[in-house]
Amino acid sequence: MSVSSVKRVKVYHHRFSKVSKLSAVILNAAFGSAIISSIWAIYLNSLFHSPALVGFFSAGLTLISFFSYFLFIPLMEKVNKSQIYSIALAATGLIYIAFSLTRSFWFFFPISMIGALVGSLRITSFGIILRDNSDPKKVSGNFGLMYSLAAGSWIFAPLLAAYLLPKYGVSLIFSIGALFIFIALLLFRLSRIEDPNSKKKIDKNFIKNFKAFFKSKDRIKCYLMNGGSSLWLILIYLFVPVYIIESGLSISIVGYFLFAVAIIPTFGEYYFGKLAGRIGYKKIFMTGFYLMAATGILAFFISNPYIVLGLLVISSFGIAMTESTTDSYFLDITDNKQELRFFGPYNTAIDSCDFIAKIMAATLLIFLPFNYVFLIFGVLMIFIAWISTTIKDRIESRIK
Repeated sequence: MSVSSVKRVKVYHHRFSKVSKLSAVILNAAFGSAIISSIWAIYLNSLFHSPALVGFFSAGLTLISFFSYFLFIPLMEKVNKSQIYSIALAATGLIYIAFSLTRSFWFFFPISMIGALVGSLRITSFGIILRDNSDPKKVSGNFGLMYSLAAGSWIFAPLLAAYLLPKYGVSLIFSIGALFIFIALLLFRLSRIEDPNSKKKIDKNFIKNFKAFFKSKDRIKCYLMNGGSSLWLILIYLFVPVYIIESGLSISIVGYFLFAVAIIPTFGEYYFGKLAGRIGYKKIFMTGFYLMAATGILAFFISNPYIVLGLLVISSFGIAMTESTTDSYFLDITDNKQELRFFGPYNTAIDSCDFIAKIMAATLLIFLPFNYVFLIFGVLMIFIAWISTTIKDRIESRIK
């Protein structure tokens, strides 16, 4: 390589910060996942032909993901997180390609279980990489930025899916998702970002890791709040698309609704993340969770599906306030070595709360009309909102 070429490579790697490079990665990875998620509930419904079975099957995948977070603790403590994230991206892309090639349930079933395992590796490794490459005073802002970029993908991905699905079917959607995942992988490898943070003493005992995590009341509160913001996303992305179809509305409404829901988090996640760093987390959490609770309970009493969808779009302010800030709050109260052991288990909140919500909602749908799903999610959010009033507040701007 010539001297001028070496200089150009060096300029490229110094021109952009690590957070900027990670932003480009997450923008592509999130778009790939978002376009798949836009049609996921519809795809499952085409296989099972039952909203209840969609819920039960999704709950089963959630259970697999839950245990994987604890089982992968030794891996996170020992192996370079950049290597783990690269492998997880590659595996995700291959899984999407596999889904594009066949719609056989007996092929779909084992591949979807592998996807649940890979998803936990992606989430945990990227979160640790981002925290370890962030200024301590900018953790909440950086997480807010990443979540804003991910939410931005939900503006365009559902629209693209809504346009392509009726014409070309799910195979093309899965192929497009795989393409963006592989672009994210390429950008990440070019970024040369490493995360060698590791521990000499590896925590291999599943039971001890489980007990150690839940010994801390502060971690339990973070856990429940993380689960709370995820609960609402399950309502939005799994059950509402089915509600739209069951209400007799056009399948295109699913894409337009998901587009509308994503607008506020796209611009709000970064803003509320930085705001939490300046004024503290507690007020942000309380406002966000109570807002989601109120819209869910109101939706229970309203029969007009368009008004219900409008309320749920408004509830996305709550998502913007709580989705990224719960992650940054947990990492703010956790040191660099503990994060290797506990950030994975912390993310099981997504799976455990989702599992409970899916089972409860799926069971409810067997006996009661769909609007009771809104009620149960609203009541759950009231509980999470109350939890947020009891946390120890933290203000990053005061960190020395």
